[in-house]
Amino acid sequence: MPRVRFLTSVAGATFSARPGEVLDLPADEARVWADGQRAELVREAPMERTTRRARMERS
Repeated sequence: MPRVRFLTSVAGATFSARPGEVLDLPADEARVWADGQRAELVREAPMERTTRRARMERS
């Protein structure tokens, strides 16, 4: 199941989410909500970042 982070408050008859809340949703629902306005997909693994030390060693 994809993870979705909500950017705005949304609510329905059996569903609600606040800004910043992360929920696991079925793939078809996640595609509908993750439109960049109401929600966004959450990456499974954090992005790898170059450390300052590694950049200095290359110089």
